[in-house]
Amino acid sequence: MNESLLNALIKLFAIIVGVKHFKNHEIATKVVKKYFYRNYGKSQSEKWANSFNNHLQEYHNNLPKDKKLDASAYHIRIEGICSRINREFEQKQKFWLTIQLLEFITDSDYDSSEEVELVRDIANNFNIDKDDFEQSKNLIISENEFVDLTEKVLAINGEKDFSHPLAMHIYSKRMSGKVYVLQLKKSDTYLIKYFGEGNLFLNGRNIKPNVVYVWAVGAVLRGRIIERIYYNNITSAFIDKKNIARIEFRANNVSYRFKNSTKGLKNFDFEAESGQLIGILGGSGSGKSTMLNVLNGNLAQKTGEILINGYDIHKNEHNLNGIIGYVPQEDLLFEELTVYQNLYYNAKLCFSTSDEEQINEIVDKAISNFNLKEAKDLKVGDPLNKILSGGQRKRLNIALELMREPSLLFVDEPTSGLSSMDSEHTINLLKRQTFKEKLVILTIHQPSSDIYKLFDKIIVLDQGGRFIYSGNPLDAISYFREQANYINPDDNECVTCGNINSEQILRIVESKLVNEFGTLSVNRKRPPEEWEELYKTEVKAHHKYKPVQKTELPSQVYFCK
Repeated sequence: MNESLLNALIKLFAIIVGVKHFKNHEIATKVVKKYFYRNYGKSQSEKWANSFNNHLQEYHNNLPKDKKLDASAYHIRIEGICSRINREFEQKQKFWLTIQLLEFITDSDYDSSEEVELVRDIANNFNIDKDDFEQSKNLIISENEFVDLTEKVLAINGEKDFSHPLAMHIYSKRMSGKVYVLQLKKSDTYLIKYFGEGNLFLNGRNIKPNVVYVWAVGAVLRGRIIERIYYNNITSAFIDKKNIARIEFRANNVSYRFKNSTKGLKNFDFEAESGQLIGILGGSGSGKSTMLNVLNGNLAQKTGEILINGYDIHKNEHNLNGIIGYVPQEDLLFEELTVYQNLYYNAKLCFSTSDEEQINEIVDKAISNFNLKEAKDLKVGDPLNKILSGGQRKRLNIALELMREPSLLFVDEPTSGLSSMDSEHTINLLKRQTFKEKLVILTIHQPSSDIYKLFDKIIVLDQGGRFIYSGNPLDAISYFREQANYINPDDNECVTCGNINSEQILRIVESKLVNEFGTLSVNRKRPPEEWEELYKTEVKAHHKYKPVQKTELPSQVYFCK
């Protein structure tokens, strides 16, 4: 957590106490201590409680001696603090600050209309949506499970017959107590509040009953009293699926072998659906690109079948025109043309029945969506005569394919050769496609913590094209840590900063034996065959695949002639 963000929070806490003329400030100090102890430990608790008291003293010393200030007198001070915060922090961080202020006034009995109005004023200065603020406030002050159920609320409980005309529902058989999730669409945030007695954990951190938390991207809700609930389960529940034909992707007993060779992909099963971002991980030469080309139909599998909504990608190819998109690792750009011209002529091919005005509108939209405005008049150039940056070239390649809105997109190594910032921007761009009910499958070598959290599912391949894991990204780390006999295998992220070390998966898979001299040998602790067998017995055997049936395909698709 950024220290300047916490400092801003302490200043705002002190202003709220100042509005009540420092009445019951001892209670407020205890609340601050408890808050920081719960989230950051004892040493930080003492540090920030002292900082809080120093700010209180400063504000008290500045009070006029002849009269008391009311809430309106603090607005200038609030505007000054908020102005600095607006220049430094992103909207999600400012929203987090607002949530903490609402929790503070509730816990410290400063929740009269005067203090609520003060926090509302702070939220307005942060440019937070008014409806999002009111919904958050109502969830935070709600007690004894009395949560106002609306179309923005998801209830998670053990009531199989739960029904409500507006609220969403996830049934969890073992669940005792109730969990409510509030969707704040304009703030792109999900809040969670738990009512019950058992222990629940959000990414390994114990969540207290009657306290509101932000459900971060990629986080998992787990505990003995509940089946695991993933971030993707939450986002999917809120997507309006009415009148939307979804993609159901299935690979059954698929294998592939190169001509005149024993190398390729060993038998595997795999399923995915609309709204998911799926990453294929593995070491160099493990078969990631081969798998991608088998799944998208560029290479014909040796055994098995690959189905989209029950349609075979080879036997029913004519039914699937325009549904599949593919972005290879190599550029597909005309080097002598500008960015705009590359998009323009691609649009002319894909939308041949559209007039000139419509074509230009499509191109302009692609330039805006893929952040190519500054580069639109630049020539693309070749790899030896670089004009565009690596990130711009990659975004242009993706834009050429996404322009026609395929429902299923395959991307080969979208972060290859890019900086960490460009990599994150590119994956975020692909993640946004899943919000439109698209399915995106990509290969990636070493995802950073932030990128790894964006995946809804990962596949891990080992040498020889062996399928050794498929499932939730955080569960993957726990699974491989458990197989390697790590202490506390579920500790898959840093409690302090929330970072995930995704590299430990391949480190564990490819770890070497130590010889009698104490040095690493060339032999692995577990060969690929053993990892494959472990996956079949420990994971695959407990997974139930959905029955395959032919269902409606997405309509209004376009394909280049």
